Amino acid sequence: MRFLAVIVLILGIVFFIASADIGQSGNMIPRMITGAVLCGVGIFLYVHPGRKGRRVASQDAPAQRIEFSGDVKLQEITCSKCGGALSSKDVAVKAGAVFITCPYCKSEYQVEEAPKW
Repeated sequence: MRFLAVIVLILGIVFFIASADIGQSGNMIPRMITGAVLCGVGIFLYVHPGRKGRRVASQDAPAQRIEFSGDVKLQEITCSKCGGALSSKDVAVKAGAVFITCPYCKSEYQVEEAPKW
């Protein structure tokens, strides 16, 4: 994108130089306006190269959903280290796997689905 900005900027400078031609004074104003616009666009494109590679800070992480393959029965889960009750608020997806973190002792367990066969 910066390559395009430099080309537009050079083209604007060429229009400014062409506006200084004394022999055709009737074309001076339009050439100066065109040169100014092209220089402005070239500078803008050079300073703001585009959105490629940029992340907007206000964007949240993509939402992740957990889908179960069959019938799921709710069961109480307790921490094996401290015995604290675990809830659905303690479930998170990290690196593509489902983890449960104990809010009391901060132990972390990976949830694995047992095969149905």
